[in-house]
Amino acid sequence: MTKRLTYTLFFTFSLVFLAHHSSAQQTLTWMDLVQVSISGDTITKSSSGTDWTAGAASEERLDYLTDGWIETIVNETNLHRAIGLSEQNIDAGLNTIDFMFLLLANGNIQIRENNTVISQNTPYQTGDTLRIERLGGDILYKKNGTTIYTSTQTSVLPLIVDLSLRDQGASLIKISSSLSFLDPTSQPPPIQQSISWKDTVGVTFMDNKIIRTAAGTEWTAGAASVEKLDYLTDGWVETVIHENYTQRAIGLSEQNIDAGLNTIDFMFLPLAIGNLQIRENNSVISQNILYQTGDTLRIERLGGNILYKKNGIILYTSTQISTSPLIVDLSMRDRGSSLMSISTSSSFINHNNTQPLPVEQSINWTDTVDVTFIGDKIIKSASNTDWTTGAASVERLEYLEDGWLETIVNETYTQRAFGLSEFNLDAGLNTIDFMLLLLSNGYLQVRENNTIISQNTPYSSGDTLRIERLGSNILYKKNGSIIYTSTQTSTSPLLADLSFRDYGASLMSLSTSSSFFNNDNDTNNGQWGKLGNTLYHLDSVTIGTDIPIEGHLLSVKGKIAAQGVKVTLDGWADFVFKNEYDLMSIKELQVFIEKYGHLPDVPKTSEVLSQGINLGEMNKLLLQKIEELTLHLIQQNKRIEKLESEIKKKN
Repeated sequence: MTKRLTYTLFFTFSLVFLAHHSSAQQTLTWMDLVQVSISGDTITKSSSGTDWTAGAASEERLDYLTDGWIETIVNETNLHRAIGLSEQNIDAGLNTIDFMFLLLANGNIQIRENNTVISQNTPYQTGDTLRIERLGGDILYKKNGTTIYTSTQTSVLPLIVDLSLRDQGASLIKISSSLSFLDPTSQPPPIQQSISWKDTVGVTFMDNKIIRTAAGTEWTAGAASVEKLDYLTDGWVETVIHENYTQRAIGLSEQNIDAGLNTIDFMFLPLAIGNLQIRENNSVISQNILYQTGDTLRIERLGGNILYKKNGIILYTSTQISTSPLIVDLSMRDRGSSLMSISTSSSFINHNNTQPLPVEQSINWTDTVDVTFIGDKIIKSASNTDWTTGAASVERLEYLEDGWLETIVNETYTQRAFGLSEFNLDAGLNTIDFMLLLLSNGYLQVRENNTIISQNTPYSSGDTLRIERLGSNILYKKNGSIIYTSTQTSTSPLLADLSFRDYGASLMSLSTSSSFFNNDNDTNNGQWGKLGNTLYHLDSVTIGTDIPIEGHLLSVKGKIAAQGVKVTLDGWADFVFKNEYDLMSIKELQVFIEKYGHLPDVPKTSEVLSQGINLGEMNKLLLQKIEELTLHLIQQNKRIEKLESEIKKKN
């Protein structure tokens, strides 16, 4: 699933290139050793033969969306071996390393990615330092500190160091990594916990079992966990098999839509024939895996990966990325079918027990257009029937925060709308991102980005209407019941956004959760939100760094790829061609260069390294130098023509 975060930024900017400082290094701990021996800082293939069957992997891993590197110092050039980074260690072979240096016995390096040769013409020698580095989402291949290739693939998932050796005696020495590679065993593993259940349909609980009691053989019985795995959090659910003659399913879902099978996002389906199906979003991924009584089945999110495990062994890694909140989701087909000993990691949290519900608070309004306030009502005061009247909240729901906006219905005969928007573009209806539109016929419309989603929900005076963001989901509720869940994902800041059509139309008792924050009262000029290497602020964005550069709206540590960058300037370099321009002579230019070692007006190396360059001003300066050079060429050409003319006259 793809989560997209869109920023609309209107600005004139300069890009400053940030220096990258290498972090301290550490040695690694090795696991999954196959036909290798370790002596000091050397890993050597100990078996005979010339097959890619020997290798090892690091216990340490580079976490989700984290920068880091590995490197080795070359000690030989006559044997084949490979070092790289992989999302998981599938085997000791060469072809399962995701990003690698392959040191060939002919003195050349191959760069290979996912069993594809990218490059093979880079020579290497004893003493060279080879590094593979993730910076932002880029994978960089370096020799002696110089980048020789940057991958076209983007990498964000956890990575381990992955080795493979072909020839007997082949070895890799002095393998080290950045400190950002962490040993999972150095941190306490998530503690197992039992689960609280809700939305139970046709089931009963007996000891540590959940059993279907409803008659029939349809996928209509199930339950969901109260606890949830929060946004971007690792965790797992597991069960112990105690029967193999009924059909039931266990999995993880973003929300519990119903008790059915087809609405579970990531699931194990133990079939009555003794085989397991792995299913995702109603698609069968695999169905040829045997299971038996006593097996432990686990579905785990690690980084953004969903892993399916049987007795601790990974059976399948999903090709989908998961970052949103997840709950445990069950469905059972056969009467008497059951699931036993279901537990989760302690990273599944019951928010009803651990956090108080968001407190209701009143709203401060801004951008008011033709409205008036009487008591707890906002009333349209303009005498027209256009969607040109409205207001927006001063408070906003911050980046990735849960919260809600609600109102109590006080009339059913006028048209007005309330909702949540990223920006208050105007007082109109069509610019509200997520809204409930109260029609004058007593029905509600759910509208998103000027599109009607639903219009068949009746409402009446006294109803409480709420629009809520929970995780990245937008929920529309009437009197506490969900009437629609948006298919769009929302993570950006949101504000309350109102629009009125009819004269006298009003909204009453508008309130929000206390998670709506008034940034005008924030002495730190707003709050920061972070997703991976992207740091978001009301006034600026940083990517790859937590330190914004003063005076800049966008700060990036790393490379930027774009189809075009437009830089606006206050002037250009054509003043060089004006008659009054004082062009330095060639002789004067020579003296300046000999004295200072650079062109006039051009910054020296130390200034560029410490301060970076302003792309717009530098392009202007380079054009100025080209135009000066053009004038010198014109002058030189005139001298040549004059000399040629004089030579012809003498001849």
